[in-house]
Amino acid sequence: MLKFIKKPLKYILILAVIVTLIGFAIRGGAYLLNKYETKLNLAFFTTDNYNGTVLRGINWSPTSSWDNRDGKYQSGINSEGQLFYRHVDRKANYPIGPPVVASYYLFGPKSQIVTTIYWIMDCNPNLVVEYQLDSSHDALKCSDNGKYLWTRIQWMSDSGTNDISSLVTAWGFTYQVSSSYFDILKLQRNATLIKLNKQEGD
Repeated sequence: MLKFIKKPLKYILILAVIVTLIGFAIRGGAYLLNKYETKLNLAFFTTDNYNGTVLRGINWSPTSSWDNRDGKYQSGINSEGQLFYRHVDRKANYPIGPPVVASYYLFGPKSQIVTTIYWIMDCNPNLVVEYQLDSSHDALKCSDNGKYLWTRIQWMSDSGTNDISSLVTAWGFTYQVSSSYFDILKLQRNATLIKLNKQEGD
């Protein structure tokens, strides 16, 4: 009787070990893939030819967002100490659409939230076409070197909220703006500290 019981138990244990090993292999593979994707996302749109002038020279690091296993949400500091966030979507509109990079930062005397969106594709240098977003008119532009299209949107920050969510559509080029993955209050604190440091130096 014990022989008949031991045999099934033996097979069950072997099966459990195999399932466990497969599970570890899948998790290990996913970890390595995410690590590889993070490396690609951090390096994307950082060369001399492919880089917005505002973002030039910034070293990017993944944010601590819960949904950031592949490092597509990033933060960085420029030479003046200003904090920037960016979202890298190398597979946007796959397989026909161009990759997209969007940066979030504060700009101007009122430190308003700005989103600059880059669609990485060849275009006619210095091309400018206007489009309408809500009730305002904005421009879709081609870079001086003809390597990417871009647009800059300044959001009104007097609405009492720092949560920005809007679908930008510019002549067929789209991007879903969302600040929910970034710490906008941290941007504001950073801008305030830069202003205070400048005042102390005057």
